[in-house]
Order: sequence, then structure tokens, then C-alpha cells
Amino acid sequence: MHPFPSPMLISGGALKFIGKVDGNNSSGPATLPAGTKAGDLAVIIANGSAAGITGWDVETKGSNLKVFRKQLTSADLSGVTMSAVSSFGVLVYRGGVRLERRSDGSTVNAPPITIPGFTKAGARGVLTAALTSANMGLTTPSGFNTRHSFVGDGGFRYLWSADVVPASGYTNNANIVWTGSGTSGGDAIAFEII
Repeated sequence: MHPFPSPMLISGGALKFIGKVDGNNSSGPATLPAGTKAGDLAVIIANGSAAGITGWDVETKGSNLKVFRKQLTSADLSGVTMSAVSSFGVLVYRGGVRLERRSDGSTVNAPPITIPGFTKAGARGVLTAALTSANMGLTTPSGFNTRHSFVGDGGFRYLWSADVVPASGYTNNANIVWTGSGTSGGDAIAFEII
């Protein structure tokens, strides 16, 4: 039995990254990337105080990082209402996927943030997100594509995300390591996109 909640199941198709947006201090609605359609999988990466995002599945790491996910409907295309969001990033994927949490990691005083590796279970891609309390200038993990490198406005508001599409770029059981500098705490999560 997998230690994390059951994955969200989405209809079939090929995986394609559509786009991203980011911002801070938003009371919503946050816009979605250009070209987003109903049926796409949207992922919102936000600070731990994020609220008002209803109807989305959510994963948390510590009190600092929240990752929301939803298969969008036509009603969602006008934007996402949210509050208490110091910084956020929205990623959109098309092609019928499920997103499953696979591993996570933290640091208390300084990078790196190491996410223990895992064995892929039919993955089409791997997504990782990190949030820190100060700008630690995190470097995208080896083999991953940078999606967000967003400097917020202080206090667990520094956001990074990266993915590997297709999943062949991720080696089974390889640790995912966010390196950087500075003295700060941070959290990170890895997901398998199937």
C-alpha cells in the first residue's frame, strides 16, 4: 500500500506541458496559462497560508508548502479565486494524466533540500516543487526542466518548480536534490505524472 493518498484519476491521452503563470499577494482570480482548455490538469503551487481554493485536491508539506490539483471544467477557465497567497505558480498539463505524490523532503537551516528517490510506476513525467522562507537561489535538480523560479516578497514566499517530460529523464530511485545557498528552511514534494 502506498503511504500517500490515492491518486486523482484523469481521462487518457498523451502528456503535454501547456504553460505556467505565477504571482503574489493575489486575492484572485489568478489567470490560467494561455491555451488552457477544459479537461486539462492544473497544478497550483502555493505558500502554506493559501486559502479560498475550493474544489481542488491538495497536498501539503509541513506548514509552508501546498500543492493543489484539479482537472479543469469550463467554469474554471475564467481563473482561480484564492486568498492569503504570498506567492503562487500555476502549471497546466494536457493529455489525461493522474498526479500521484511519491516523496518529499525538508531542510531546517540550509540547502540542499533532498527528496528521496522512488521507482516510477508507469510515469509519463515527474514534477517537483519547493518553497523556502528566504531566497536560497535554488538550482533546478539535474535532468529537470525549470518551470518556476519565482522570488516572492519574503517569509516562505520563494517558489520553485521543475518537471521531467517524458519520464525517461528521471532515473528510478534517484534522489531529487534542490541545491542553493543561504541559511533558511524549506520544503519540497515530488509527484509522478502518469
